Amino acid sequence: ANLPGNVVSGAFMDKVGRKVMLSSSMVCAALCLACFAYYARDPDNQREESGMPVGQVGIVLSACAFQAFSISGWNTIDCMTGELFPTSNRSTGMGICTASGRIGAMVAQFVNGSLAEDP
Repeated sequence: ANLPGNVVSGAFMDKVGRKVMLSSSMVCAALCLACFAYYARDPDNQREESGMPVGQVGIVLSACAFQAFSISGWNTIDCMTGELFPTSNRSTGMGICTASGRIGAMVAQFVNGSLAEDP
């Protein structure tokens, strides 16, 4: 589901604008999560007359659509972040943003570990 998100963001980002692309992809991702929650509440009882498990198909399709819209949103954020810095400092600014995000992800593991109860 990454490929459709990359294709959509590449095709529409310049046409519709960064802000519209970001907000619409996040709203669509949220709607996909709502569909996922609807189908995940009881995936076995929702059967069509043909015997196909509609709940399971809905879970897979909504998860794939969520991933595509999420990737589209993150691509837009990456473009917007790079454009915030002046051209002479763009590489340094993106490097600092990337490094701080990765450091935060590492620190979060220790914080989550300390908050979790021992089994």
